[in-house]
Amino acid sequence: MAFLKNKFFLFTLILVLWSISGCSSQKFSTRDITPDETSYLTAQSSLRTPANWVNSCFEDLKSIFKETKAIQVTQLPELALLNPETKKFPNGKKYIQYTANINAMKNYPEYDTFLKTTAEIIFEPADPFGHIRLRIGEKTYSFNFIKSTSINQFTPVMKNSNISDMPSSTGFVFSVEKQKIEMLESEIEAFYNSSASNNVPPFDAYSPLLKIVEFGDGAEKKLKFETTSPKYGNDKELKGKIVQEGKLYFIDTEDGIKLPLIKKGNDFYLQSYSCSSSAQYILQHFFDIDLTYANSAKSLNQSLLKGNINGSISPVAIIKYYEN
Repeated sequence: MAFLKNKFFLFTLILVLWSISGCSSQKFSTRDITPDETSYLTAQSSLRTPANWVNSCFEDLKSIFKETKAIQVTQLPELALLNPETKKFPNGKKYIQYTANINAMKNYPEYDTFLKTTAEIIFEPADPFGHIRLRIGEKTYSFNFIKSTSINQFTPVMKNSNISDMPSSTGFVFSVEKQKIEMLESEIEAFYNSSASNNVPPFDAYSPLLKIVEFGDGAEKKLKFETTSPKYGNDKELKGKIVQEGKLYFIDTEDGIKLPLIKKGNDFYLQSYSCSSSAQYILQHFFDIDLTYANSAKSLNQSLLKGNINGSISPVAIIKYYEN
């Protein structure tokens, strides 16, 4: 009996250490970077930990001990008009490859059903780094630049790349519940609208933690960000106030968005997002779909082409929005 207890303790310790080591190797969300910038980012890594890293670690640890729940996958209609081909990712999971047909998609009841029960990461060949749009149901969302986000009704568009190292437009489809999309739509829209109006959450091409600093005098003091990014960083003013709830700190905007802060000494930091890392956040936070290698648009595209490398959930379909 003592042996069994010691064996259980050793097994538990191994799982705990595994979970902690996973937390210490968090991937960071950035756009594509040059070799010269890699050394800079390594030196700045202490300020690039995701803002919710503590909660993430505890959630990972809890997930080890709780019962694994089966993922509910809605049976999607087969889109016969989009040239379906059954294929297999390197991880062994099957998916269907479709080729977009804009004319067929316009009046296609099966495709309408398909949209309402799926989410889709859409890579687009935008210069210079590529761009990610996130489709959830019939709407698309994207982080574009500082105080610039988009929420639009989805319209499929064909985009061939004319840049040698830039992939053509491709969609990676995940099955989600229609009811969940409808229930969460207002919360998701608030996330993007607040970024455009309050600069909270902030866009930053490298997705680091952004330091919040005061500027101005007396009653006119305001808040702005301080970034470590070499290019396309966010050092603009934000609308909101720092509030404390128990031992936790948040940035609270005037329209109700409240996001967690990291406190280091007397300084506060807020997680920023790029086009790819914002899509990663939304799918994980609202739909429990973890994307890997979302540190840039191109690396996320490459990971999903291989079935979401090291991720537990693979796309159920890939849509080619380009012509061979």
